[in-house]
Amino acid sequence: MNFDSWKSLLASLTLATVSALSLGAGPFGQPMHAQEAEAAYQEELLAEDDEEGEEAQDGGVEEAGEEGNSLEEISGPDPNARGAATTPYMHGVTDGKAEPLDLAALLEPQQRAALVAPGETLPPMGVGKGAVLCLSQQDLRLASKSLVDTDSLNEAQGQILRFHIWIKGEEVAQDGNLWTDAPALQLELYDDNGNLVTQVASAFKTRGTFPWHNYYLDLPVPAGFFLSGSGRSEAQKDQLLDVLGLASESTVIQPGLYLTLLARGTGKAYFGGLSYERIGRREQRVPKDSLDDATATFSPNPAFDELPMLLYYGLESRLPWRFLDGNHAFGSLRTLEGLKDYLQKAGNDWFHLQKGVAYLPYIYFTATTLKLTPGFEEGWLESLRSQLEKSQDPATGFWRVDGTPNLLATAALAQHCFSPAAIRHVDSPLKKTPWNAAGEAAELRMGVQIIRNLLKERVDGTAAWNSFAFQSPELKKEFGEGRTELIPTAAAARLLAHARDVLSPEEPEYARAEEALEEVYFHAVENFLVREGKYYVWKESNAPIQAAASPAGMLELLDALRVLEHRVNENLPLPAVTCRRRQSAGLDKADVTWAHPEKGLVAIRIYAAPEDVNPALLSEKHLVGIVERANAAPKAQDPLMLAYRLAEGGRRRWNVRPADLGAEYLSEKFANLAAYLGGPKNLTAGAAGEKPVTMNVSSPQAFGYAEDEGEQIAIKLYAAGVAPNGELTRCVPLDAED
Repeated sequence: MNFDSWKSLLASLTLATVSALSLGAGPFGQPMHAQEAEAAYQEELLAEDDEEGEEAQDGGVEEAGEEGNSLEEISGPDPNARGAATTPYMHGVTDGKAEPLDLAALLEPQQRAALVAPGETLPPMGVGKGAVLCLSQQDLRLASKSLVDTDSLNEAQGQILRFHIWIKGEEVAQDGNLWTDAPALQLELYDDNGNLVTQVASAFKTRGTFPWHNYYLDLPVPAGFFLSGSGRSEAQKDQLLDVLGLASESTVIQPGLYLTLLARGTGKAYFGGLSYERIGRREQRVPKDSLDDATATFSPNPAFDELPMLLYYGLESRLPWRFLDGNHAFGSLRTLEGLKDYLQKAGNDWFHLQKGVAYLPYIYFTATTLKLTPGFEEGWLESLRSQLEKSQDPATGFWRVDGTPNLLATAALAQHCFSPAAIRHVDSPLKKTPWNAAGEAAELRMGVQIIRNLLKERVDGTAAWNSFAFQSPELKKEFGEGRTELIPTAAAARLLAHARDVLSPEEPEYARAEEALEEVYFHAVENFLVREGKYYVWKESNAPIQAAASPAGMLELLDALRVLEHRVNENLPLPAVTCRRRQSAGLDKADVTWAHPEKGLVAIRIYAAPEDVNPALLSEKHLVGIVERANAAPKAQDPLMLAYRLAEGGRRRWNVRPADLGAEYLSEKFANLAAYLGGPKNLTAGAAGEKPVTMNVSSPQAFGYAEDEGEQIAIKLYAAGVAPNGELTRCVPLDAED
C-alpha cells in the first residue's frame, strides 16, 4: 500500500473507530438497532418529563438521574425454546411495501461500468428489480440528482425514510478489516444552502462469501425540514485567498438526499433491489420476533455475520447460545482448536479485538453461569489468557495491529480480559470483576511500559489523545496536529487507570499516571463539552461545535478519574460560610451564604448528619446542598455537579444513563446522593453571593431512625470546600441556629 492510500485509510479509520466504539449495546444489553429505535421514539415522550431534573419550588433543586431498571432475573433458558427463524430479511423487516428505485437511472455515465451483465438476477421475494451493481475497493456516490424527489422529502419531515437494499458477497474483504471494508451504505441529506443536515451510515457488516440478503438503513428527516426544490451555485469564500487577491473556487450546491455505496475491501460486493418507504417513529420500533433462534442474536445476517456483529447487536439470554458452535463465518468457539483459529484470524483486526476478542471472558462466564451452552473444553480460559499474553508487545505493553501498537484495542483487552477488579477508587470498596479476566491469573502486565508509551502519544501541547496515536509523524502532522478526540482520550484514561492499579504507589509511573489523569479531566471539560440549557452534552473532538452522534466516551472517562472521589486536602483554605436554621412549612430549613468564595475553591458542599456521626466520615450520602461560584465555566464547577449535569444531558439527548455505558462508579455516586435523603430532590444547588441558598435539612427518619427515636436525635450541618480537581477541605461545623 502506498503512502497516499495509507493516509486515506487512516483518515477514514478515525471516523470509523469513533462510530464502532460509540454504537452498539454490548453483548448483553438491549440490541443496538432496537436501542436506536427506542431512543427516537423516546424523543416524543421526553417532552412529557422535561420537568424532571429542573429547579423546583425552593429555587434551586436539581434532580439526579434515575437509575435504569434492573434486568429481569433469568433462571436459565429452555433448551427447546425457539425464536424467529433466519430469514432473507434484516430483523424480520421486509421490503414488501417499499417503492422501488432504479439504480441504473441514478448512475453518472462514467459510473455505468459498475453495472453487472443481465445474467445476475435478484431474489424473487424482493420488490426491487432491475440493475445490479458490482463494486470492489471503491466508494460509489450515486446520482447527480436527489435519491428521493423534493415533495417526498418535504412530506417525510419528522418521520423516517427506510431504504432497503439487497447485498451479496464473493470473498469480500477477507484479508481486510471487518468494520471498514465490509459492504455498507451512507446517506446524506442537504438543505437548500448545501448544508449537511443529516448523515447516517449502516452498521451491518457482513463479509466473505454470502448469498443475497435484504438490509435496511433508516434516515430520520428532521421536523421542519423543507426544500424549495432549487439549488444554486455560490462562491465559497476563503479569507486567506481573498487577502492574497485570489478568486475563491465556486461550488454547485445540490439540495436533496444522496446515497453512497461503500465496498472498500477486496472481492466482489453486489448491490441491487434498492427501494424505500416512509414510516413513523413509532413504527420504527423493531418487532419482538426479530430474534434469530439459531444464534440467540439480533444480528442482521446471523448465519454469516462474524462474532463482533453478533455481540454488537446484542444477545438474548433466554435462548441457548448456539452461535458458540459457529456459523458460516467462524467455527466452534467452545473448543481449544476453534478458539485458537478465531484468535489467529482476529488478531490483526482492530474491530475484532475490541468488539469480539475482548468480550470472550464475559461470554465464557455468562454462558457458563446461566447454562446457555453445554460447556467449554477444559483449559479454555487459560488458553485464552496464554495466547493473549503471547501477543502483547513486551517493548510497549500494547497489542499491535498491522505491526503498530493500537490504543483502542489495548484498552479494550485490558478492561475486559485483564481486569479481575474494577478501577480502584479510594472511597469505594474494591469490586471484583472475574468476568473481565481470562482466568484467575489474568492481571494486566507491563504497566510501566504501558504508562510510559501512552504518555508519549499525547497530542503535542495537550493532555489528551487522538486516533493517530502510534502512527507516523507525517500522519500525525497532516491529520492529527492539535486535534484531540474524546473516544481515544477516554480509552487512554481507562488504560492509564488500569495500568496504574497494577503498580506500587512508590513507583514513579504511578505518580505520572495520577498527574496525567487529572490533566485529562481539565482538558476534557474545557474542550469536549457543549451546553444544552442547564445541562451539558459532549462532542467528538476539540474541533466541532455540535454534539457527538452517540453518547460514548464522556461518562466512561469520568468513571475512571479521581475527581469524584471523596479526598480531603488539609492544605486547602477552609470556606467562610454563614448558616441560619429555621422552620418553614413544617420542614427544617437552612439558609446558607457563601458570600466571598476563597481562592482555590470552586464550591462548597453542605452535609447533614446525626450529631453522633464523625464529621470525617461524611460523604455524598449526607449531602443536602452544593453552592458554586456564579456563572462558572465547566472547569470551575464542582466536579460532582458537573458530572450530574453531563449525565442528565446524556439522558435527555441520547436516552442513556451512566450504567448503560458501563460507568458503574458514576452510577454509585448518584445512587449515594439519594441513599439517606428520601430522593434526589432533597439536593439543592445554588450560586455563591450575598443571597442565601435555602435547602431542606434531612430529618432523623431519613437516616433510618424510627419516629419516636428521632425526637432525641439532633441533625448537625457541616460545610466543606471543593477544589477544581474535586479535592475537599475538612468539614466545618455550621452551628449557628435560630
